[in-house]
Amino acid sequence: MTRTVLAALTLEHEAEAIALRIFDYVARGRRFHEMSIVLAAREPYASALETNLARFGIPARFHFDNSLCDHPVIRCLMNAETLDQVRSLRSRVELSDDEEIRRSTIGALGAFDSVVECSETLAELRSIVSAQKFRAADERHNVVNVVDVREAGASAIVFVCGVTYQQYNDRKLLDRAVSLATEEIIFSYPRFNDKGDAQLRSFFLEEAGEQLPNIRAFPEPVTWAPQLAAHQAIDTSRSVLSPTAIESFLQCPFQFFARKTLRLEPAPEKSRERLNTLVQGIILHRAIAEGSFEGAFEDECRKHDVPLGYRTEAIRLELLRHFEAFQADRQWALKWPAKAEQEFMIELGPRVIVRGRIDLLLMGPNNEAIVIDYKYSAASKIRERVEGDPIQAGLYLSAAERFFHLKPAGMFYCGLRDKVTWEGWHAGVPGLRLGESCTPSMLRELIQAAEQKAIEVFARIGAGEKDVHPADRAKCRYCDYNQICRVESIGETVRATS
Repeated sequence: MTRTVLAALTLEHEAEAIALRIFDYVARGRRFHEMSIVLAAREPYASALETNLARFGIPARFHFDNSLCDHPVIRCLMNAETLDQVRSLRSRVELSDDEEIRRSTIGALGAFDSVVECSETLAELRSIVSAQKFRAADERHNVVNVVDVREAGASAIVFVCGVTYQQYNDRKLLDRAVSLATEEIIFSYPRFNDKGDAQLRSFFLEEAGEQLPNIRAFPEPVTWAPQLAAHQAIDTSRSVLSPTAIESFLQCPFQFFARKTLRLEPAPEKSRERLNTLVQGIILHRAIAEGSFEGAFEDECRKHDVPLGYRTEAIRLELLRHFEAFQADRQWALKWPAKAEQEFMIELGPRVIVRGRIDLLLMGPNNEAIVIDYKYSAASKIRERVEGDPIQAGLYLSAAERFFHLKPAGMFYCGLRDKVTWEGWHAGVPGLRLGESCTPSMLRELIQAAEQKAIEVFARIGAGEKDVHPADRAKCRYCDYNQICRVESIGETVRATS
């Protein structure tokens, strides 16, 4: 029996290498059903495999249970306010013409119908659905089977994916995988995880493996492009932007283009990941503005369809601790009148309008203004904002002057994670011992620099700039669009053409 070991750079490279090998086997006359991919655990490998197999047009059947509450059709049904509305919506569901979506929907609706019949209230139905699993019905024969190694049957060619110490720390599990192949077996593992940390291959896999090159496969370039009708033309010009959108463009023009111009929706979060850092920040912002935590938490969890469970409760307790720490914090001693959640709109030039919202605006006795912006970030991240390019700070101070007609006297970031931290600048405000004391002229320079940078961003957007050019490559891993831009290939392209 032929035995091969592949050492890919990352999990994505590993999934792509497997898809390429399958494609190569089929080109040499093998059938899809003669091959299977076995996993020690569904995540994180199943998602990457599903994406890459689909890219190469390889039909695959995933033998794993899916969470019923994660299916988009079921999520839509569960948005109803009464059980009768649920049944009414269910009767109007139409199946998609897309074969893959159709199979998935049939499986989800079959499981859903069985639990609706035994539910007497909407709360009971939601509780059952949140715990219910289903499998999409799939009667296809000539497909690659992706299955848990413990459930897999024999195949001519077996890919053992993710042979790391974390996944295969049991010799019997790896021996089970080896016993499944009758002709060829291909082991693979990533050398680094998505954070860039080195991965250990399983100690029971003796070979170091053939190291795959740090490249990605791209579709063949086309020599023509369809002509868009006039109503389909993409308008890259912008007349109104928020400070956050301006920062997004400065981080990477392509990120802004995908998010704001094309308005591409990111992939939906898995149910257990819906209470992410962004939603947690929204909850704390609301709680501070409203002075109450529980109502803000419950309302935002309902809006984002966050399932109840251990993780949700753990995060709730952590956020409550941060909220109470903020309320108990006595570092800020200034007792100026304040207004929360103040929206503004300022015009910096023709078709150059900045719109945003200030978390807290403090107004001094001599018409001074101090802007406070809450961030659900640790102290180190808050410090990075102050030491970096303070676009947001300058634009907020500009708004205090232009829109609220106050004299800019200071700008502070308040970090709410782990412990309450204050960082920022103020023009020698008496009684204020936090932040960095500076002169009014220094605040004026900060405002002018931010305004000028904003005007330049508007001009660059209007000129159609949308290059993949991240200012901080480390942030690319958190970008919703890094699978489109293929930022990891930039360095390879440069080296290849130099």
